[in-house]
Amino acid sequence: MKKFSDLTPLNTREELFVRINLREKKLSLRTIFKKINQKEILVVVFLVFLFSNCFFRYPNFAFAPKNIIIAKNLDFKEEKEKLEKELKNIEKEIENYQKQILATQKKTKTLKNELSILENQIKKLNLEVKATKLSLKRIDDEVYLQEQKINLKKIEIDKEKELLKKILQSLYQEENDSLIEIVLKNPKFSDFFAKIRDLELLQFNLKQKLQTLKTQKQELEKQKEILLEKKQEFVALSNIQILQRKKLLNYKEEKNYLLKITKGKEKKYQEILKEKQKLAAQIRSRIYELMGIGKAITFGEAVKFAEYASNLTGVRPALILAVLTQESELGKNVGTCNRKNDPPEKKWKKVMKPTRDWKPFQQIIKELQKAGYPYKIDEMPVSCPMKDRYGNYIGWGGAMGPAQFIPSTWILYKNKVAELTGHNPPSPWNLQDAFVACALLLKDNGAARGGWKAEWQAAMRYFCGRINYRFRFYGDSVMSLAKKYQEEIGILKNQ
Repeated sequence: MKKFSDLTPLNTREELFVRINLREKKLSLRTIFKKINQKEILVVVFLVFLFSNCFFRYPNFAFAPKNIIIAKNLDFKEEKEKLEKELKNIEKEIENYQKQILATQKKTKTLKNELSILENQIKKLNLEVKATKLSLKRIDDEVYLQEQKINLKKIEIDKEKELLKKILQSLYQEENDSLIEIVLKNPKFSDFFAKIRDLELLQFNLKQKLQTLKTQKQELEKQKEILLEKKQEFVALSNIQILQRKKLLNYKEEKNYLLKITKGKEKKYQEILKEKQKLAAQIRSRIYELMGIGKAITFGEAVKFAEYASNLTGVRPALILAVLTQESELGKNVGTCNRKNDPPEKKWKKVMKPTRDWKPFQQIIKELQKAGYPYKIDEMPVSCPMKDRYGNYIGWGGAMGPAQFIPSTWILYKNKVAELTGHNPPSPWNLQDAFVACALLLKDNGAARGGWKAEWQAAMRYFCGRINYRFRFYGDSVMSLAKKYQEEIGILKNQ
């Protein structure tokens, strides 16, 4: 850009005003220098320089919060490496226990072997609980750092806004001055336009920086949301493990009691085992709990639903039952939000992710209402978000019915379910629809191929959408339940 003094000479005063009018856009910012002199401009420029260079380029000279975050980052890096090393060692131990369990299961079913399997399962599970706690701690630290970075970005943006505000106030505060007054107040036109040009450039740079900071802040918030979702998965897994560990400990007590009454005699144990296998009537009448539908069904009824879904999809009935059992026993939060008398903070608009599940949930309820279901959108039970160690909700809830489908996933499967069941629209709270939906998702995850590995992987994908070996307990637990259910289904069939 040329300086004013570099332009062609002016012959008349009229030409001066013509030249000024050609710069009307710049002069619309006029009168800036009535209250802002060169000294004030230098102060502003110095502050911007200090802010942009020292704060961003030289951390040791920057504001205290950034130094704290840098120090925290260094501490976290060391702690993270330590945690990862400890996790790897634990995972190796878990793998060793798993190998011992599988090896023992291949042997003859004896009291000694059963107790050996159980003890190794408990040891393995204790290690998995420990690994989950370590992972949770790491994620807590990551979330904390992300929150601090976001807060720091907010401070930076506020400072940028304040600088912009001062510049704009100065640029427009004397807008009523005439062009003649501007000329008279600035004997050297080159100085005047140089000041205008400098301030415009400063304003442009500040706006650019503000936009950059906003973009960075949005990215940080996305990262924080991802971390919170990860934390939700880890908390869910931790709850599962605690629940299963209690069951295993109770089972061990039962086995120890059995060992006591048999006095360690294998023959007596085998007699008792045969007696248990004759209790088909008790199995048939046993209550099968399914959260989220407001009722329970017998195990025999559940088997019929599972067989119906299996015939349509090719997924083994015992696996369907095992996954639904696992989903129903994930914790107290399943189906305990959005009920009729729940407070506002437990209603669907509070517990579901707005951008993902609000519209699908409204669509599902609306379609079911048109089909004659007496459903009210504020009274259909859905899962609550998980809670952290402080009792605060984290992540999102909103999973529906026994199969625990979130609304956005149910939308993807409802037409397939309708095609197979003839229910149009299907309902996630209908047992038959829920069993079929569960089986369809397991089929899509590869369960219909059959075999332990394919079913285990399908169960893992059902839980978290991918195979993450840190979540292996879910798959292990499902397969253990499936084995148990297969035996009980066999007893039922032989009666």
